[in-house]
Amino acid sequence: MNPKEALAVILFLIGLTLAVVLPITSRPALANSYPGFAYSHYMGSNSFDTTTLSDKGCDLANAQDSGSRPTKAMVVFDYGHPDYQSPNYGTRDFSNVFRTLSTIEIAAEDYLDGYFACVNQTSSNKLTLLLGTNNDNTTGHITETQGEKWGTAVNAVYNWMNNAGYSSHEDVRGADDIEPDFATYTATKSWLDGYGTTGTHVYDDYGGAAGCPSTTHSNGSCDNGWNQNKVQYVSWGDVLALPLPEIYRTDGIQADQWHEVDLYSVNSLGTQMYFDGSFTQSKACSQVDMCGGSHPTNNTPSQGWNQLYNALNSTSGTAQSLLFATDIEWEFP
Repeated sequence: MNPKEALAVILFLIGLTLAVVLPITSRPALANSYPGFAYSHYMGSNSFDTTTLSDKGCDLANAQDSGSRPTKAMVVFDYGHPDYQSPNYGTRDFSNVFRTLSTIEIAAEDYLDGYFACVNQTSSNKLTLLLGTNNDNTTGHITETQGEKWGTAVNAVYNWMNNAGYSSHEDVRGADDIEPDFATYTATKSWLDGYGTTGTHVYDDYGGAAGCPSTTHSNGSCDNGWNQNKVQYVSWGDVLALPLPEIYRTDGIQADQWHEVDLYSVNSLGTQMYFDGSFTQSKACSQVDMCGGSHPTNNTPSQGWNQLYNALNSTSGTAQSLLFATDIEWEFP
């Protein structure tokens, strides 16, 4: 059983338990309530200091213990787009600085160190840390080799965490902010194929479904030559993929787009997509005024989570629980 299959079984059992507990007449779907959220981070100039990272990991553990953060926290470190400076692979972070994969790994390990040092060891509190990049191909580095290198880096951080004895309270995964407008499907799939060659851990797609239909599910067209089938593949069809979609817009259309992708998956491919949760950006919006306009994109974590939950649970074939909500901020304010 691969890691995603194991997780799907767990999600199914959670839903089955809820189905047994709740009477049919009061259960239009596999209900659960908003779980609270943890902050994710765009990594930039002040995001790689060992003390800062350790302190922020500790802060999350203390916040879980006080009840101000959920006991099961999902955090994305978004390191920026893949880049290469001979002989090193890495990313271009959000302060436009090249970061090697070894620097990226150390930053994650510092945060994991700080978290474990402060987590309540008698609790069930847990951190799932996602090492994130994106499919921005403006520099031509969305390649199979880059995917292979990212998979190796995720493996390295996971193995470090496991060897340190932290796995009772921590998990490590890959992640990719996959946007149809950032790159072609062909280039994106090449990166994912590379990740699957070396990577042994699931990745979460915390991207979007730009241009996809919000009311139909017959493999409709999306932006940049993508369609619902291609969006489904990168977020679920790939054996290591799990969806953690952007639900930014306050009008709910992004939740509707993902619901239709799931309906396409169920009706045309015979498989229900299981979503980890929702990804919002309200804190980043409050830090930099970039989320207004005719279609505001500053959903709060609870708004984003509820929009996705309600959309998925509006049809029986896509009904499910959502375990996580995360909201991204710029660096570590």
